[in-house]
Amino acid sequence: MPKRKPSPKTPEKERFEVLMEEMRSQFRTVIEGLTTLTGRVERLEYRLERVEQKIELLQSAILATSNDMQGLRRDVRSLTERFEDHLKAHTV
Repeated sequence: MPKRKPSPKTPEKERFEVLMEEMRSQFRTVIEGLTTLTGRVERLEYRLERVEQKIELLQSAILATSNDMQGLRRDVRSLTERFEDHLKAHTV
């Protein structure tokens, strides 16, 4: 079977090939940009998870501190009452 001769390039075919190469080049650029963006998003997600964990720890610490402060207020109130009672008992 005889080999087929390649058809000669027409101006339309040349324009088509140039356009296809330009599109391939732009597509590679878009893929590179998306790859970079994906890496940045992954790093931000990791950082966000760490921040969320720290916020949870701070919320727990704030709650514990608040509970401690309420206990201290009760203790101060009790001591104040006892001191006032002591003063009344020893004041003539």
